[in-house]
Amino acid sequence: MRYEFLEQFTRRMKYVGRYAVLLRQSMNRQLWKQYGFESGDEQINLLFAVLLYIMEQSLKDENCTVDDIGAFIDDLNTSYFQKPVGYDECRNLADFIINVILSNEGQRMSFEGYDFDTLSKQDISVSYVNNKIVYMDGDVRRTSYYLTEDGYNLVLSTLEIEDNLKLTVHEMIFELHLKKQSYDKAVNDIRSVFQLLQIQLRKIQEAMVRIRRNALCYSVDEYRKILNENLDTISETKEKFTAYRRQVRDRTRELEQMNLNLSSLTPKEEKTLSNLRLIDGYLGRALEEQQKILGAHLDLKSLYTHELEQLSQMSAIRRFSLTSDLYDKVLEDPSALDRIELFIRPLFSRDPEKIYLPDKACAPQRPVRRKTEEEENELVEDADRTDQEEEQRRVREKLAQYRESVEELISGAVHGHLTELSPRDGHGRTAGSCTLKEFAGRCPKEDGLQEKLIPDADKFKEIMVEFLKGRTFDIDALRKERKENLMEEPGDFSLSEMLLDLSDRMKEHRIYMVEAMKIDDGSTAVFYDVPYNGGSSDVCCSNVLLRVRWED
Repeated sequence: MRYEFLEQFTRRMKYVGRYAVLLRQSMNRQLWKQYGFESGDEQINLLFAVLLYIMEQSLKDENCTVDDIGAFIDDLNTSYFQKPVGYDECRNLADFIINVILSNEGQRMSFEGYDFDTLSKQDISVSYVNNKIVYMDGDVRRTSYYLTEDGYNLVLSTLEIEDNLKLTVHEMIFELHLKKQSYDKAVNDIRSVFQLLQIQLRKIQEAMVRIRRNALCYSVDEYRKILNENLDTISETKEKFTAYRRQVRDRTRELEQMNLNLSSLTPKEEKTLSNLRLIDGYLGRALEEQQKILGAHLDLKSLYTHELEQLSQMSAIRRFSLTSDLYDKVLEDPSALDRIELFIRPLFSRDPEKIYLPDKACAPQRPVRRKTEEEENELVEDADRTDQEEEQRRVREKLAQYRESVEELISGAVHGHLTELSPRDGHGRTAGSCTLKEFAGRCPKEDGLQEKLIPDADKFKEIMVEFLKGRTFDIDALRKERKENLMEEPGDFSLSEMLLDLSDRMKEHRIYMVEAMKIDDGSTAVFYDVPYNGGSSDVCCSNVLLRVRWED
């Protein structure tokens, strides 16, 4: 199966590689500790400060020698780091950073990124600084350092676009690619826009959680910032994305009308049509996300207002200590009891939320006989034990239905279309396969098959979803995993456990692989009179191929 989101994976790895190689060069270097930089955090902070200094010198077209970098580190140390090192040590540290970490002592640095298009590893070269010879103070020859393209990209990527501009920038790039009809790039752009909308929704939800915990911990500046981001998102998303979606649908309809017979589409046109449908889907999901953001925005405003009102009411409440303000005063002057209503009157300023029965409160509490307590405890324990046994019985019956359905699917594949495979270790290898459409054709002809195959619609759907999620089940690997991990008896459906048990019971075949894949030819499988929600219904599902491989 081809995953479109992995198309530019190597390009992503180039960005990742710049960080990975830099950290790899800096980690576990003992020389850092000689100059007092013990923690990795301090080391990375100083390293990026030096990179920024080199970039600044390069942009100003000024020389940047090791002495200049050493003086910069010495100034940073004096003002901020406060390490017990002098100028000479700072100069040596600058030489270590430039020649060892950033230049790897002149040796090539690289990072291996996997290319899913060519199914191979790509060697990505990484270089941070370069040098040139300059002459200072007449004829003094010195080496000046400057950032390479990788160095600039690394430093500039650490300061990203502000949050309130990210969506606008990605939306502008998407619109540009849409106008140029670069639909493959537009798919990546609209996917990024959708992810930004999801991030915005999560930020609102996290803010609401923080406000519920303690509204005082959520500052007004944070609240104002997220409100402005929400308003920008809400105002810009709906109208523009509705227009984009209309444009994409018009283009899709145009392609389909030009080629009424889809089989006559060229590969390029098929790719364009597929990208347009993906864009249309993401635009629809983006509009749904925009509606969620609008609802969450209103909920956030209501919640924050309510919590602040509650806090303000609490601050207006005057609290008294019953011991010092009531009991001690009464003990000093018992005549104060005549005016006790002045103290307790605020308690009755509004109707109580719960009913208080003075006769029940003042009734004498008779001790309960021990025998009665024991009898009640025994009754409760018996009831709990009965409920537990009943629950276990229901779980066993449910798992038995799952097991029977999986067994029918695997048995149908084993006795379906057979294919001889190349031998392995001298053993004959065979593969059997069967589709859901073939099962649907057999159900009316074979008594009891459908009842075993589909105990009810929900259970059958759960089984097929697990098959398609796993796609490939390596029985030997599953068996090894079960052996290495202590597993409790499953209380819920576990497809891998059932496949293991089934392969152990089928002695005539040594099953080593089970595969499931969706057949994308438009075919469907229809099962009639399937139990569903206490009644019955017809179930139409996508056609799925099940393949079982075994050794004879």
